[in-house]
Amino acid sequence: MEEANSVKVATICVSVVANVVLNGMVILVILRTPKLRSDRVTLFMLSLASSDLAFGVGFMTTSAIVCSHPHLRIVEDRHADIMAIVSTWLTVTSLYNICSVSVCKMAAVVYPLRYAITVTKRRCYLVIVFNWTASMLFAVPFSYIGTSWNMDMCFIDRRRINWKNSFYTIVVMVFGSAVPMCILVYANLRMFIVVARASRRVAAEGFRLGEVTNTIVLAEHTGALEVIRSVRSSRNIIVISLAYVLVVSPLMVVETAASFRQTTKGSDVEFAALWLFFGNTSINSLLYIVLHRSVRSAVKNVLSPCRQIAL
Repeated sequence: MEEANSVKVATICVSVVANVVLNGMVILVILRTPKLRSDRVTLFMLSLASSDLAFGVGFMTTSAIVCSHPHLRIVEDRHADIMAIVSTWLTVTSLYNICSVSVCKMAAVVYPLRYAITVTKRRCYLVIVFNWTASMLFAVPFSYIGTSWNMDMCFIDRRRINWKNSFYTIVVMVFGSAVPMCILVYANLRMFIVVARASRRVAAEGFRLGEVTNTIVLAEHTGALEVIRSVRSSRNIIVISLAYVLVVSPLMVVETAASFRQTTKGSDVEFAALWLFFGNTSINSLLYIVLHRSVRSAVKNVLSPCRQIAL
């Protein structure tokens, strides 16, 4: 048992380090790059990286401490209730943030003419504030349901849900998970359809007219260059959202079943789902750094002084 717990603690510690490094890098790069700060989609990515970083530092670190030192006072149920509130708050906030990223990018791709007028920075800030406050409303009532630490899971174990609090649980599952997940899937599906059509149109025009003119000149003349850039950035957001759905969905299914005691708490399947979710707090920023060209160049600029010192 101790050996199994040590492996789980080591797994969580590695996830925490990756979380802090990658999310901290994204936050630093966005704050230090005026071009990225002015982009509306990047504002939501900044909020997403902040919520993921807070989850890694606040909850995942506590989980590792509890598993490695079960005799501490933090293991008490009242502290578990607090951590249940924190984990639920930051988890729902991350889902709302990545949903906002997809919806904002979909508006830029599907409605390019109205995007600059409708999606202002002030409204983006209001949406970010809503994401952080509305998710807290779902988290606070967990203190009345009752929780405790599950040492086999290094995670919060919610006590058996009865009919008195099942309504709240259903509300959290619907509005805190199912509805934003459906919006996320719809936004990315709509964006994928528009991007696919634009890609085919640009490819057809380039093939037909490329015989008589330079490809770069053609792109600048017809406006296809902007379409190509929009297509690339849209694909990046789609990949990030798809990774989030694939990683978080197993955890939602396992946790929902376990909450109603349809599966065994502390199983390897449930810990694997949790490990995937812990890893996803780093995957979002990793994919954003790897796929986004402007972010990649900004990361190189930030790290260039470190490279010079090392040399």
